[in-house]
Amino acid sequence: MTIVLAPLASREEYLVRVGRLPTDTTDDDILADLLPGASRVVEKRLGFGPGMLAPQTGLTLIFDAYGGSELVLRDESQLLYPLRAIDGNGLCIDEDGDGAYDDYALDLNDAWVQGLPVNALTLGEAYTAIRLRSGVSGATITAFPHRASCVRITGNWGPSVTRGIFKERVIGIVRELLDAHRDGAATQSYDIEEAIERTPKARALLTMLTNEYSRKLPVIA
Repeated sequence: MTIVLAPLASREEYLVRVGRLPTDTTDDDILADLLPGASRVVEKRLGFGPGMLAPQTGLTLIFDAYGGSELVLRDESQLLYPLRAIDGNGLCIDEDGDGAYDDYALDLNDAWVQGLPVNALTLGEAYTAIRLRSGVSGATITAFPHRASCVRITGNWGPSVTRGIFKERVIGIVRELLDAHRDGAATQSYDIEEAIERTPKARALLTMLTNEYSRKLPVIA
């Protein structure tokens, strides 16, 4: 299954929030660009991989590992992929480098496999790293290999639901961009990140969100 890159706020949610009828198709073409575009910018600014501020189910992702007992769930750009659950035997490790991912098949039911932060799910968050614990009876592996693309994980990613604050900020940013577009500015190139930077109110909304959630979201570095 591939990552679902839906906008954090839908067209219908946008129209209702700005006081327009869902049957209003006036801006559909540009909303089809702005809503997903603004969503991807929000994810990137908060340090998350594409689609990772919305629930993703049954998704398989591959990670580089750097040895040691802990694997932080980041890609080569250091974007985070928060993990809610691992499918049965869904943590597969390619220790010998043959690309088969058949050396170890683990999950969170194995006592030596631990999601981090330990209390993340209790607090309504997702795991940002996985630890292979040593000194646990029956442990078959206690350190990740040091190799590119050697860990494959199938499971559920992102939050259980998309947070309302993300929907609100995306809607607010898109509203400002759409107003600027009507004035003949900001979105002429359809580079959404550049358009946000050129639109003061949209940029302020993004900065506000970034400042607030960079302090609140649990991340293991």
